[in-house]
Amino acid sequence: MTSIVTKTGLIRLTASLSVVALLAGCGLSESGLRAGTANELGRMTSDQVRVSDIDRGAIKTRWTARTPRGRYRCEADHAMVNVVCVR
Repeated sequence: MTSIVTKTGLIRLTASLSVVALLAGCGLSESGLRAGTANELGRMTSDQVRVSDIDRGAIKTRWTARTPRGRYRCEADHAMVNVVCVR
């Protein structure tokens, strides 16, 4: 009985981690970084944002964004929930 519970728990954990990785991967793609930057700065589309110097750390992702309004240094958690951009 214990091994069945362990296998079931392991399967659920693996499935949950796969979903999290999939969602984080979408946000951390170049297009996701452009969209997150445009949303944070407002009044621009993701097509107006260029990203470079992407550093995907263990806790946060950092990148440089160039927009019609200037250059920004941005960072976000891996879920792209807390995007912060500073000139």
